[in-house]
Amino acid sequence: MRRGEKRAVIAVARTILQAAWHVLSKGEEYKERGGNYFDRLGGEQTKNQLIRRLERLGYEVEIKPKQATV
Repeated sequence: MRRGEKRAVIAVARTILQAAWHVLSKGEEYKERGGNYFDRLGGEQTKNQLIRRLERLGYEVEIKPKQATV
């Protein structure tokens, strides 16, 4: 196992330990926020980052909002 893999394992273990500590110390139930939590939290920032990324790849980007379905 390379050093990078060991560091990743320790980082994940630390994150799990922190979550467990917060749950136990506050006596609250753990709430999974989902894989897209940060995308939803900073939606405008995520949109702008993705637009810039596509433009760096040579695409011209035009964004228009989705129309509401009835």
